[in-house]
Amino acid sequence: MKKSSLAIALVGVLATGSSAFAQLTYVGLGSPVGTVHIAGSGLASAINGNYYAGWEVINVGGPNFQTMCIDIADTAQSDPNATIKSLDLAPDAWAGPMGTTAANTIKLLWGTYAAGATTEKEAAALQIAIWKTIDTAMGTYALTFTDSGTIGAVARADYMLTHLGSTSADLRAVSGIHQDFLVPVPEPTTLIAGALLLLPFGASALRTIRRKA
Repeated sequence: MKKSSLAIALVGVLATGSSAFAQLTYVGLGSPVGTVHIAGSGLASAINGNYYAGWEVINVGGPNFQTMCIDIADTAQSDPNATIKSLDLAPDAWAGPMGTTAANTIKLLWGTYAAGATTEKEAAALQIAIWKTIDTAMGTYALTFTDSGTIGAVARADYMLTHLGSTSADLRAVSGIHQDFLVPVPEPTTLIAGALLLLPFGASALRTIRRKA
């Protein structure tokens, strides 16, 4: 039932471009995950230290899944009153949303490299590339990334940013009062089937739709 609720929420976001309420549960670090040193300046000078970079595990009303963070300025916590929204409207940080250009870059990064992020270096690099994209777009944190623990991750992130493929992933964001995360959108057939589970006719309605098609 929870999976169906998520499906309906995402259908609404896809159809209207608006936000949908979601219960964000932060499960913990995923695998693999590396570390990187991040230093901010000015208003972001509090950001200074070693940070985990890589996969994290959350759920938004359905099964757990691995994803990545899009809000370096906040902590990872659960939020019962989060929202699923268009990626360009996130993160909900004081610096403001990332905008369309950064969102499109992240979708290309994900489409090109997420499936192959199965080592510590690759996972850390993809997360760093996402953070760099957001930092550049928002122009507020002025973050500096240096290797710490996961050697070569920063250089690999820079490579990713300059070698984007043509596959754009379908991503949304889950935003709340804490850290925001990416939410890959299920395939349309999954969304439709999940949404129909909450309707009175259930699977019979799906069979009717297929016959008419």
